Amino acid sequence: MIYPFHVNEPLDVNNLLEHLRDVSANLDVQVIDLDRVAGRKHLYLAALNAACAFERRTNISKTLAVEFLLYMSAQKQISDAIKIMGLDEKTKEVAVIAIGENEESIRRFVERLPSITNAMSDDALVDRWTTEKTEILLSIFDIHKKELQAMSGKKAPREETIQKLILERVALLSTIV
Repeated sequence: MIYPFHVNEPLDVNNLLEHLRDVSANLDVQVIDLDRVAGRKHLYLAALNAACAFERRTNISKTLAVEFLLYMSAQKQISDAIKIMGLDEKTKEVAVIAIGENEESIRRFVERLPSITNAMSDDALVDRWTTEKTEILLSIFDIHKKELQAMSGKKAPREETIQKLILERVALLSTIV
């Protein structure tokens, strides 16, 4: 489950995390800055790889939520993943990600999110690209101009090429663990 929302005032990250933990029984919950997400495919692939890592017992972390963060950031170090994907007081667009097997738990969790986040879900934020977001993604995933040129087709939008390169990094993490 993805719950994307916009923040109008500086975010109290610790308070948000505390409230989410209070209402997320039987779920693995993570919060991330959407300016560091290359779209819905990025979220899906990271969740899938994290779940597979636990299934294969090749996980790095002790929780699925942290493993998801590692795959989102394509990093092996938890502290690096948090630094790359985490929220801060400047974060304006956030996604709450909940992973769990019990659909009823997820439904109850989603029902409580508007009161916890003080915002309604806005799915359009997940796949929205801005110039600033593009530059952030190029920087944190260390994508260089030559790599972009080598990967981009004549008709492929720049964002699509960047997304493909990030997905490749996410997928490769499981091969170097």
